Amino acid sequence: MFEFATKEGFIYLEDCSITVRNVHKFHFEIHVRDKNRRYLIQALDKKDMYDWIEAIFLHRDQIYFARHILSEFSKNENNLPELGLNSFNLPKLFQDDDIISFEVERVYKAKKNAPRCFIVDRKKKTVSIIKGDLKTRTKNVKSYSKKQAKVQNKKNKKTNSLSVTVPKENEKEIQKESQSVEQGVKYHKVYTSSSLFTYQRTVGEGNKLRIKWESTDLDFNTYYFTSGVVRERFINEIEDLKTSTLGKRATLALLKPQKLKVFTFTWNLGDAPPPENFDDVIPKDHKIDLFAFAVQESDYQQRELMGSTENDWLITISKALGTDYILLCKNNLLSIRLNVFVRESLLSQIHTIDTQTEATGLGHVIGNKGGVGISFYIRDIGFCFVGCHLAARTERLLIRAENYREIISGLHFGVSELDVTQQFHYLFWFGDLNYRVELPYDLGVKLAKKNKIQNLLMHDQLNKELKAGRVFEGFKEGEINWKPTYRYDRDNSGEFSKTKFRTPSFCDRILWKCLPEVKIMQLAYKPHFDFNTSDHKPVTSIFQIEIPPWKSLDILDTRSFCVIEFPVLKGSNIGNKTNSSDQSALPISIEFFGNMIEPGSKTEIKSQNEPIFKEIPKLYPFVTSKILLKQQHVFFLVKNKTSLIGAGSVALKHACKNKPIYFESTIRKKGLYMGKLFGEVHVRWPTLEWFEKKNLLKNPKKK
Repeated sequence: MFEFATKEGFIYLEDCSITVRNVHKFHFEIHVRDKNRRYLIQALDKKDMYDWIEAIFLHRDQIYFARHILSEFSKNENNLPELGLNSFNLPKLFQDDDIISFEVERVYKAKKNAPRCFIVDRKKKTVSIIKGDLKTRTKNVKSYSKKQAKVQNKKNKKTNSLSVTVPKENEKEIQKESQSVEQGVKYHKVYTSSSLFTYQRTVGEGNKLRIKWESTDLDFNTYYFTSGVVRERFINEIEDLKTSTLGKRATLALLKPQKLKVFTFTWNLGDAPPPENFDDVIPKDHKIDLFAFAVQESDYQQRELMGSTENDWLITISKALGTDYILLCKNNLLSIRLNVFVRESLLSQIHTIDTQTEATGLGHVIGNKGGVGISFYIRDIGFCFVGCHLAARTERLLIRAENYREIISGLHFGVSELDVTQQFHYLFWFGDLNYRVELPYDLGVKLAKKNKIQNLLMHDQLNKELKAGRVFEGFKEGEINWKPTYRYDRDNSGEFSKTKFRTPSFCDRILWKCLPEVKIMQLAYKPHFDFNTSDHKPVTSIFQIEIPPWKSLDILDTRSFCVIEFPVLKGSNIGNKTNSSDQSALPISIEFFGNMIEPGSKTEIKSQNEPIFKEIPKLYPFVTSKILLKQQHVFFLVKNKTSLIGAGSVALKHACKNKPIYFESTIRKKGLYMGKLFGEVHVRWPTLEWFEKKNLLKNPKKK
């Protein structure tokens, strides 16, 4: 049996020999032996394996194995200590645990002297970029400590800010990129923790990371690390530096689950200024952490000294929210606006902010109708807000459905193969959806005045479309027990408008959708009838969600070995909406991927309506902590040779148990139902006996 005992330190090898075994595609074993000891090193890929071998022969007198060092080989020959998958960057050139290097394999559209290595200094809270080719890189890294001492800014020590350092030879290049350089500090750019480091993972490419070093940067820099483990460890190092500026109490709070309250607001302003006093909208009995405001037809004449309509609207909201909240992001499409405000204390946990727009108006290019989206992550939980304005009038039901699908297709967030409805833990979709009550005007007004709400909802177009699965498939909406929010006279009478005799309708709606096994609770869903500047009434909703603990470097310990298996995988009615007689003969393939899974695993079967998949590949996550894996999802891409049929996902929350669990995953494309995948999923941490049974691990001295 393996006996694990961790400690920090160095291992000294004398007269060592090396044996390498290829266990599977992403797993190499390196058996290292010297006079009295023997070690097993697990490498993630060929690059990792070669780095280990180079490190052993070039630096055998002082090999520093990341953060975890196992005890020396005991006198019992059957014990083989495992050094684990922590070999994310070798050779280790420092004897200080506060300094960690991360090698960059390549840079997208890189010029000469592109960044090749990041140095994270935990003690000084700095990130240094080492540039140059392979020969000069080692020299730059070795001289890092001396250079760092010279360029350390005194202000930086006081403010706990994060910095990026570049070598001397790149001074001119950096001065061109940066508009200002600290006085008296050469080759040193200082960033505050609140503005540094926005990043985007790419699920389909486990080693890819897109980075904005400053919030003012217009474009992302794309880096390819040597493996997915390197990427995740680099992200965690940066996040640890950012959170280290929060203070002890706030940092400890990140290690616990956190309940957040989300407030969503939608209102068609009718191109009229909103009331200056917005206090009545903001809830007083809930401590809100995140506000999202969506407005439509907001092209009104700004009030005096406001400068623009957008400023007028933002200042109106900001006054109501107070000083505890700041604008995280805004997105506009002509008069369709979406603004997200967050509690300032949450800023350090937010990353990967993105915006997208899609016009569905005249000619599908004019922005009087369409959708705007804002997405971001709090810790590792994805949020997306979509504000929209769909086609008006009762008879345009099919056009509204087309608007919905066009918005889904046009909002290109995150993974290109997944649409906006499939990749975020929490998706909130709200706005003037313009679905009407299909009743004559007089009857609709009569039922509304008598509070016969259920009678009206029986004829509500959106309810009918949701039940039929033609739009918003998989979305949920809270209970409506209030009068229609459209169409009213613009005065204080509260009467339904007789202009054009539009039947009172529930045009303004708030819907939501979550990934499997992600919990959410709606605490409130109501209109605000006291606002009379528009023919619509605003609608608000409050949700409570739970954010899991922030993962730390210890959670990313990958010394143990883990496998995700699908003992049973079947399909039901796959591609039923698009299959033709020609397409039905094409083979179907399923590609698996996720944030913590190296890409490339897939299975294939000859197409049939109820396929049973065999020879399903095992998935090997490069992070094996049960705490972290329970938060993950495995995504499916169902394809034939000509096109993508659809996508789905399964949660690993309950799969980390002693036996496989049953699951069902709805396959969707552009919001439409495209069949189901179902079967069993299991996350296992194999025992030594399992390794030996599969002939995956042997003691080097055993014959």
